[in-house]
Amino acid sequence: MQYRHSLWPICSALITSTVCIATVALAAPTKAEGAKNAQPVDVAESRASNCLQSLQFEKAIDICSKALQTDPEVSRLYVLRALAYNNVHQYDKALGDIEQAIVLAPKDPEGYLNRAKIYNWTQKYDKAIEDCDKTLSLDSRYKEAYCVRAMAYIASGQTAKGLEDINKTIGINPRLDQSYGLRAQAYLNLSEFDKAISDCDKVISYNPKLPQPYGIRAQALLRLKHYDKALEDCNRAIGLDPTLPQIYGIRAEVYIATQEFDKAIADCDKAISLQPQLHEAYVLKAKAVKEKAAPTGLHSIFPF
Repeated sequence: MQYRHSLWPICSALITSTVCIATVALAAPTKAEGAKNAQPVDVAESRASNCLQSLQFEKAIDICSKALQTDPEVSRLYVLRALAYNNVHQYDKALGDIEQAIVLAPKDPEGYLNRAKIYNWTQKYDKAIEDCDKTLSLDSRYKEAYCVRAMAYIASGQTAKGLEDINKTIGINPRLDQSYGLRAQAYLNLSEFDKAISDCDKVISYNPKLPQPYGIRAQALLRLKHYDKALEDCNRAIGLDPTLPQIYGIRAEVYIATQEFDKAIADCDKAISLQPQLHEAYVLKAKAVKEKAAPTGLHSIFPF
């Protein structure tokens, strides 16, 4: 079984990229928004954005919810709350908020792009691609849409199309670290592990505080049987963001490869606690339990 759900973040930073959870590039308020409680809305928006960047997702949800009780027509607050819901894996609520934001601002490409990200996380890749196409039809200069669409292509097995989109973004901005991360994912899918490692190295050189490239590089190192280095990268990623369940799954695979089955089982349990619907974590845990009794070879189910 292959796990094709890319770890590269759906909530990639649109304003800043200190970690892989992030905020959203916010459009200017509409006239209706500006006329009603502009200052309280701006304050709530700023506070919620800061909470997202500091990984205080429940607090961000609370701030947005209270502000929306006062003014339920501010599309930006729905977007921020959706990002917070997404990062605590409440995807239905995230999708509902993004769709409300689209109703309030149907010509804002940001809404469609963020919905595409949620569709990626919920493995609805065809819908993600459609929303990226819509984003680009509204604003052909919206380069991040190529990255998000590439993520959908790669995760759905259309690696060639994904690489085409990634190379477009790299041609536009050679220092766009997300593009190299996505290309590393594509190379990983193609079993071109040295190329995947090289692209992860580029991302890390640009921004060493992103956990995702360490996770992708750990996958490549695992396939090359460099278990110590793979474990080191997993630990770095978890140290940067302990809320990503896929990282624990990857580290569990490393522990299975080194026959440290109790640690593998503990990591699977952690992944399940973070995302109970993550089916692959249950499968991997069963594998660890089985191999603890009768060790066999490694058969990965957590490729990016």
